[in-house]
Amino acid sequence: MWIPKANQFFKPDKYGRLAFFRPIPPKGLYWRSKGLPNLYAAQPALIKLRCNLSEEESELVNSAMDNWRQQKVPITENLEPGLINRLKLRFSTRESNYYTIIVKAGSKDSPGTTLIATFKYQPYANSQFSYYEHIFY
Repeated sequence: MWIPKANQFFKPDKYGRLAFFRPIPPKGLYWRSKGLPNLYAAQPALIKLRCNLSEEESELVNSAMDNWRQQKVPITENLEPGLINRLKLRFSTRESNYYTIIVKAGSKDSPGTTLIATFKYQPYANSQFSYYEHIFY
């Protein structure tokens, strides 16, 4: 990174990307208008930072998110209303139609390639996908 000591705060994900940051859209494309990251796709560190959560609150949110991912238990059943409101101030809970797909080809014995693509899905448009990011290595 070009900013000294920034790597202490912004760690790359397991694919080497700085997923903490959203991609900058290519010329001619726009990003979602509200600008809030999706709560269900956010990394725990981002949730903790944006909502200024204590360690205990962060653990409660992580547990509620795990319950939602594994058992589809709504987070409203596991968190206090005040904490839910703090999350909703900093994150969107609506579907954005922006997706990142990661495809890894290979195995432990045979290295392969990885494709990472972020795009906007428009179910009723007669056009192709609008790609925001793509990495192939």
